[in-house]
Amino acid sequence: MILPDKKPQEPKLVNLTDYSLERPKGYLSFFTFIRFEDGGEILLDNIFAKSRLEANQYVLNRFADCLPYMQGITVYESQN
Repeated sequence: MILPDKKPQEPKLVNLTDYSLERPKGYLSFFTFIRFEDGGEILLDNIFAKSRLEANQYVLNRFADCLPYMQGITVYESQN
């Protein structure tokens, strides 16, 4: 009898947040999830920018080498 592999999948989430940063006055705080083709995911918090567009541009520039492997980028505004 052939049985399917029931091995539990381990989460592929990596947190690249630098918690030592402080938000400059007049800036908003954002965090993002970046999903990759292999099912991996990156959390990047403490992105300080004046708009969501600027935060998105920061993420694209930071992960420019990985763009061909990205499946999605979601940027959220922090409520702090």
